[in-house]
Amino acid sequence: YASWRPIFDISNNTITGLTSAGKQLTEIEIPSQIDNINITSIQSNAFKDCTKLVKVTIPNSITTIGESAFYSCTSLEEIKLSNVLNKINKNMFYNCKSLNEIIIPESIKMVDTDAFYGCENISIIKYDGNIVNWCAINFINMYSIPTGYSLYRTSVRKFYIKNTNTSYEEILTLQIPEEVSKINNYCFYGFNNMWNNGDRWL
Repeated sequence: YASWRPIFDISNNTITGLTSAGKQLTEIEIPSQIDNINITSIQSNAFKDCTKLVKVTIPNSITTIGESAFYSCTSLEEIKLSNVLNKINKNMFYNCKSLNEIIIPESIKMVDTDAFYGCENISIIKYDGNIVNWCAINFINMYSIPTGYSLYRTSVRKFYIKNTNTSYEEILTLQIPEEVSKINNYCFYGFNNMWNNGDRWL
């Protein structure tokens, strides 16, 4: 029988990194429990420079992810975030240049400095909430918005809002609801597919 080899390094309820065996994998699904321990957080730098990672799935048991958690995961193409996460931390996806699409959970209230710096190929953002909640997200700088870095490229950058449990609708004409009293900085920065009253929005 082949011996079982652990994938994750853990401390208390926190994923602190990948073992040498884990670093060879291209796809990982983080469990909500390991050895009967509830996993609730991912440490800063936990997957930094894991250049073989292509796909990561994070369970809804994860409530916090530290700074630079996926820093320079240059092969990362797909990630599913926890839908109870309220912050995308500083440098979390720094230089993840293979990411083309990101789904932002409705629970997100803040995206910290340079969270998506160097993510030059992101062209699609999907949001699980509505326009009202999107306008209230605190994007700290231009590289907090996933399309901030790809603005320097000529590709079309698109924004989608979830309209059912399984599908998203592309926002082509921006209509701000009356209940929105403030649009936070950078909320629509870099979306060059939008039009507003006949004029290109961005």
